[in-house]
Amino acid sequence: MLCAVVVSVNYRLAPEHRYPVQHNDCFDVLKFLDDDENMSKSLPQNANISRCFLVGDSAGGNIAHHVAQRACEFKFKQLKATTATIQSSTLAVDVSKMEFPATIVVVRGFDLLRDWQKRYYEWLKKSGKEAYLVEYPNMWHGFYGSQELPESKQLISQVKDFIHKEVAR
Repeated sequence: MLCAVVVSVNYRLAPEHRYPVQHNDCFDVLKFLDDDENMSKSLPQNANISRCFLVGDSAGGNIAHHVAQRACEFKFKQLKATTATIQSSTLAVDVSKMEFPATIVVVRGFDLLRDWQKRYYEWLKKSGKEAYLVEYPNMWHGFYGSQELPESKQLISQVKDFIHKEVAR
């Protein structure tokens, strides 16, 4: 059985707080967790932060991407790999020379951002990054919140399988 510690970041919101404060808030959490003293006070003793999965949807996916990108460029003491699980609509700087993490991109057929999400997946692949595309042609933005849908359970299972595969590496 794989156990996980889930940390939800209460980042400051726009428009009161302008970009890039949201990215900074989320990245600061990774730096906080990487500190020995903070980790011992904030997490269970058996917590292993050598694998950290960033998850985001929509704007949160964009944040997850940029935080993962910054994590690739930062020298953490303990946090050895940051793997992004992203439902995103972002294109960014060249990641082809970075050790950018494996990424799962979820595309919903009735989501207005579906074309952006597919382009993001294709951009990752063209950049030589490990990326997986999961499509739900009959689903909408945020469908996974409807627990009664079989597709919601299926997506949760796919994300779980992705995480298990990455942890086993």
